[in-house]
Amino acid sequence: DKLTKLKEEGTKEVGEALLLKRTALAGVLDLSIAETKSLHERLLAFGEHESELVVLQEELLNKLNAYRVHLLKEKARLSDVEDSNGMKVFAQTLNDWRGDIYNVEVKKVIEFLLVGQTQEAIKTADVRFSKLSFYVKRGVRSSPGKTKEVELLLGQAARDIKEARLAYGKSREILLTYIPLEENGVASELKIKERIVAEQPMVSDLVAEALAHIKGAYASFLKIARLLAGN
Repeated sequence: DKLTKLKEEGTKEVGEALLLKRTALAGVLDLSIAETKSLHERLLAFGEHESELVVLQEELLNKLNAYRVHLLKEKARLSDVEDSNGMKVFAQTLNDWRGDIYNVEVKKVIEFLLVGQTQEAIKTADVRFSKLSFYVKRGVRSSPGKTKEVELLLGQAARDIKEARLAYGKSREILLTYIPLEENGVASELKIKERIVAEQPMVSDLVAEALAHIKGAYASFLKIARLLAGN
């Protein structure tokens, strides 16, 4: 009859809505699982850090592994959710976990990678500067005016690299605040939070500042190359 038909249609709509929510949540879980795998591989590739940062690197690697296991378990559990209320609770729990735990730690991983890349960029710029300085001082003969201009550009490049190193140093100090402090063998979460709040600049801003100075140094290198080439 008509009432039975309406009930069947309602049940079908509820089932379809449940399937859509399940599919959407499975997609979120799959993306997060892939993200933990990718970040773990990238973080593992950074093998040349001083001991203090190695401690943080290992801690972040362990957390990524733990998060991947957790996400895989949640994906398996998702298939057992059978009603809209259960799906709502599952979604809220996942959202809270991502906001309170996962995203916070992933941000630290990304910052670690950014700082590591900045360190490599500074090292490369240092090598370039040393080679160019040696070439200019030992192997080049040019007009006094051009020599003066080259020296000014070398000075500017040196200042840019110095400023980049200072910004990198500040970003590294922020990373060090992420290493748990221990009191009688127990990490003091309160002190960790206090140390992080006390740091005003953001790692991303400091990295951007450092890379801007590196870019400035390379601009000076290019001008020097053109001068030496007679352009």
